[in-house]
Amino acid sequence: MFWVDVEPFQEILDRVRGAPDVGVTFDDGHCSDIEIAMPELLKRGMKGVFFVVTGRINQQGFLSESDIRELHREGMSIGSHGESHVEWTGLSPDALQKEVVGSKATLEEVVGEAVTSAACPFGAYDRASLTTLREGGFRSVHTSDHGLCSRRDWLRARNTVLSSNDMQALEEWLRIRPWGMAENWRRLKRIVKARR
Repeated sequence: MFWVDVEPFQEILDRVRGAPDVGVTFDDGHCSDIEIAMPELLKRGMKGVFFVVTGRINQQGFLSESDIRELHREGMSIGSHGESHVEWTGLSPDALQKEVVGSKATLEEVVGEAVTSAACPFGAYDRASLTTLREGGFRSVHTSDHGLCSRRDWLRARNTVLSSNDMQALEEWLRIRPWGMAENWRRLKRIVKARR
């Protein structure tokens, strides 16, 4: 359900192209990131953020180190999605360090510069994981919480496009108002989640 076919993906990019307040992100580090996503973004003069699971680098079906460097060379941002794609909530401090800080170090070695953004696997986060991320030097943390965010926000909500979504769903997301009742409720839920 998290895979979108090429044609709908192209339609989505065409719709959000030129929208200054829309960012495009990709999780997990699948080889389709370099084979499909990057060329489609470049055709439209767009950039994306690619959150890579470092334990999958160089495995079949996933990005290689050279793929990651190519994404980076083409102006795409590289972020961490952990080392082994496990929920960060409830992990021991040592395991959390390995998942968060260890994956950051691996990616920095691959791209040759600081990696400052992360996406929480399964969108799950708690106070301990957010503390580790902040102390690890991440400047932005992306979740699977629906709603709006600003590029200035440290904790950023994302809206996940599913294979079952149609353009009407995308249009509804693009119409969300920053201070409407539904968006205020989502912001409150994020605050509560972050303090657990």
